[in-house]
Amino acid sequence: MKVIKKIKMNNSGGAILISLLVLVLVSLIIAGVSNIYVSKVRSIKNLNDYYDKKIIEELNKKEELNKKEELNKKEELNKKEELNKKQEKSSKSD
Repeated sequence: MKVIKKIKMNNSGGAILISLLVLVLVSLIIAGVSNIYVSKVRSIKNLNDYYDKKIIEELNKKEELNKKEELNKKEELNKKEELNKKQEKSSKSD
């Protein structure tokens, strides 16, 4: 009986201990959730950077292709002009 009375009287110390343990548990949970959030934000940023690089690469490829097409068109026009000049010269000489 005396032991039970002592436990009941020292109960306030246990309550403080329990409240501290609950506080530690809650702070660990908050830290874990915030870590998850930070890692998700980082992964989203990394994905965004990756796709930005891919988009820039594709745009550069398209730009190079457009330049090549323009050069080809200019070369074709130059060849046609030369042919036209040759034909005019040959028709004049006849």
